[in-house]
Amino acid sequence: LSSLYYCEPQNPTIPIVLNLQIYGDKRLSIANESDEAFQNRILSIAKAISEGNVKRIRSYLFSLEDSFRVSVLSQYIKNAEPSTELYDLFMDYYKLTDYGFKNLNEADIRKVLSGKSEEQKKKTAEKLRKFPDTITVYRGEGSKSTPYTQSFSWTVSYKAACFFACRLPSAEDSTIVSAEVSKDDIIEFFPERNEAEVVILPSAVKSVKVDTLYSLESVEEEILEIMPLYQAGREEIRHLYAVHGKLDANGSGHDALHTLRVLFNALLLLEMDGIMLSEEETQMLMDAVIYHDIGRTNDYVDDSHGKASRDIYAADRKPENPGTGFLIEYHCLDDAVARRDLEALSLPNVDRIWLLYTILKDADALDRVRFGLRYLNPKYLRNDTAHKILPVAQLCLEHLTF
Repeated sequence: LSSLYYCEPQNPTIPIVLNLQIYGDKRLSIANESDEAFQNRILSIAKAISEGNVKRIRSYLFSLEDSFRVSVLSQYIKNAEPSTELYDLFMDYYKLTDYGFKNLNEADIRKVLSGKSEEQKKKTAEKLRKFPDTITVYRGEGSKSTPYTQSFSWTVSYKAACFFACRLPSAEDSTIVSAEVSKDDIIEFFPERNEAEVVILPSAVKSVKVDTLYSLESVEEEILEIMPLYQAGREEIRHLYAVHGKLDANGSGHDALHTLRVLFNALLLLEMDGIMLSEEETQMLMDAVIYHDIGRTNDYVDDSHGKASRDIYAADRKPENPGTGFLIEYHCLDDAVARRDLEALSLPNVDRIWLLYTILKDADALDRVRFGLRYLNPKYLRNDTAHKILPVAQLCLEHLTF
């Protein structure tokens, strides 16, 4: 299915790579174009590109397939003189391309940067005006990502870094790299995009820390440990949702499968952190997870469904455990409100109940990946380990069923 190309790799202006739309011995013709007219048209295009008109070069580069663009751009940078036009061309192309920049080296970027005008520098400085002199930057890397030691792409958003680390499910661990960089060393910033991307030379990055996000294979032992509790809870969820006529409500954002995944996330968080619960605490957490959404009647923001779910729990388990009731009712409310009201209840072991609350809230939040990775902001997770199992939470979507 690959087409034949016309190539002039050594063209002194820019490498020429033109798709001929020839497949095998067949050419896709335009309005019955003759072979001679076709040949003349291709040669004419190649000549026009090699004349070095900036607008034509720009149009040509953006017409190339991803597999060619960066390598052609890299050679163009080597051939061209530094200029404001080259800087704009590079940055426009950079922010629209997801991969391939490992073909560039630091010398290429420095050459582009040397043509940056004072006006362009002022625009960059204005976009960075509200940042401190030293900025924390992040990079999310999967198993196939360019290593941070060779990369120019970072972000000021931890959430964006998590997205890039996890967007391609893999059997291998992924990583979040954090580092410090001087604001003066940031070449460009793209605040208008979800990625909040910054362009930095690898040599400018300091105080690097690497945080591992676990793949499914890395937590196999922990998963085996939680299986007995998970399987028991799975049957309780199946029964509860069947009794309330909600077992087959698949497609709802808060159905039985969502509750099943929250249970898995909560138990895995406990196991990963080595948190030992008493028999009563284990029952509290299990019941809180199983009942936390049973009173929901819609998929919208609904602060009242926790109370509705607690009422169902209280009717089923008489007398209710007040700690469990608290967890169910307050799982959908603000942490500050929950903490204030928990203190006012004068229950024993308040700190342990609060620990269970954070586990439930994080396990519930992790399943927001069902709406897409961008719907989860890891900075709001309460337990340090929670963000580390993001890749596993993603895989739960396809692997956990009844």
